[in-house]
Amino acid sequence: MSGNRYVMLDHINDSLSDARLMVKLHNRPFNPWTGSDYKSTNMEQINRFSDVITQGGIHCTIRRPRGQGIVNVHSIDCN
Repeated sequence: MSGNRYVMLDHINDSLSDARLMVKLHNRPFNPWTGSDYKSTNMEQINRFSDVITQGGIHCTIRRPRGQGIVNVHSIDCN
């Protein structure tokens, strides 16, 4: 992927606070479910990926699962 696109909508997502959110990224491991064709990236690769993002000047957090429940996660800073 060479870059993300952001469609700006008048008074929906064009405020200065919306712009400040664009300097943050929240990486999350995929939470697999029965029958899914996808699997989560391992944490070592997620950490390497996040390091590259951080080196590019973007604030980044990684959501770390504390089990398989979707509500059982917490965030850490990549920096």
